Amino acid sequence: MRAICYASVICLLVLVETISNSSWLGRALAQTQAGPARVDGAFGLRLTDVRPSLRSDRIELVFEDPSAELLRMFSQRAAGQEIDLVVNGRKIATLKLRDAIVGNSMELSGDMSADLRKDLADARKDGIDIRLHQ
Repeated sequence: MRAICYASVICLLVLVETISNSSWLGRALAQTQAGPARVDGAFGLRLTDVRPSLRSDRIELVFEDPSAELLRMFSQRAAGQEIDLVVNGRKIATLKLRDAIVGNSMELSGDMSADLRKDLADARKDGIDIRLHQ
């Protein structure tokens, strides 16, 4: 009986190691394990697109599926609060998150400087952290 328990534990450890070494699935598992416990932000989010919105004064950030799920979970707790957008460890903007995010994208509105647009373009390749404003 002990041998079966040990074999089960070893199989489980091998499965977890395999998942953690796989590309997006491993990142999603690692982020999901860290994400819900962290009420201060969603970190290492990956973007698929940064594009002008249908309205000219807005920019739309489109997230990869695992990142979008983390963002949705975080936004449920952070709705109505100010958030910071952070790229490469540098805060690029502080915004008010009006509502929880339900899809895989979020719209930014307001005064969009050329520097902010460049920083958001960098976020597409480097990822973005979204955290509660402090």
